[in-house]
Amino acid sequence: MVEEALAGLSGRLIDAQEEERKRIAREIHDDYTQQLVVVAMDLEGLAEEVGDSPVGAGQRFREIWNQISEARRRSSFFVTQVAFFHARESRSGCRGEGLL
Repeated sequence: MVEEALAGLSGRLIDAQEEERKRIAREIHDDYTQQLVVVAMDLEGLAEEVGDSPVGAGQRFREIWNQISEARRRSSFFVTQVAFFHARESRSGCRGEGLL
């Protein structure tokens, strides 16, 4: 009976840890994505203002905007993969410490 209670408590603890990981991952992703979107929009607007200046500033701003867009895509993919790994880890009962 005590072992069953401990097993249940352990399971609830693991579930709570997993939910906390997911919450933190979502917060990091959302905050990071929002910041990147704002910066990307600012750079895109600035690139339009600068236009095709003789020194190529407009093109350089567009390149930076493309880099930011790619960084946002990669961060979204990474957070998704981490959440998937932790969900799989929780279901299997494994504790893979070497993800990163």
